[in-house]
Amino acid sequence: MWAIYLKFPQKRKQLLTALHGKVRVRETQLPEYIIAPCDPTAHIPQALQRYVTVMDIDDSHTHAMLKNAGTTAEVRHKKFSVGDAIKIKSGRYAGFTGLVSGSGELPDEYMVEIGIWGHVLREFILAGDMDKTYVADEDE
Repeated sequence: MWAIYLKFPQKRKQLLTALHGKVRVRETQLPEYIIAPCDPTAHIPQALQRYVTVMDIDDSHTHAMLKNAGTTAEVRHKKFSVGDAIKIKSGRYAGFTGLVSGSGELPDEYMVEIGIWGHVLREFILAGDMDKTYVADEDE
C-alpha cells in the first residue's frame, strides 16, 4: 500500500483529477493523505510533483499513524464472499446485478461480474456501492 502526502492539501482535488482512471486511490480522513494500492509516482503530473511525497507504507510508522486515524484497516472486513449475488445501488452501474468473483486491491473493493444486456462485464465495485441480494426459497 502507498500513501501520497500532500504538502498543500488544497492541491488534493487537482491531484485526484490527474490520477482518475490511472490509479485507484482512496481518500482518507486526513486531508493531506491519499492511499493507493500501487506506486502512483509515474502518474503524478510534473507540475504537482513538488507538492507531494509518495511513500510505501507497508510496515512503516506512517501506516500505523494512518491506521490509528481510522484511514486504513489492518484486516480486510469481508462483507462479500466469492459467489455472492449483489445489486449495485450507486455509481455508473446502479440498478444492475452481478456476482462477486474476487477481492480488489483496496480493502473495501470487490471484483464483480455484472450482467449487462446479455453481456458479462468485470469491474471493481466498492462495498458501499452494492448490497447482497437474496433469492427466496420456493417453499416461501
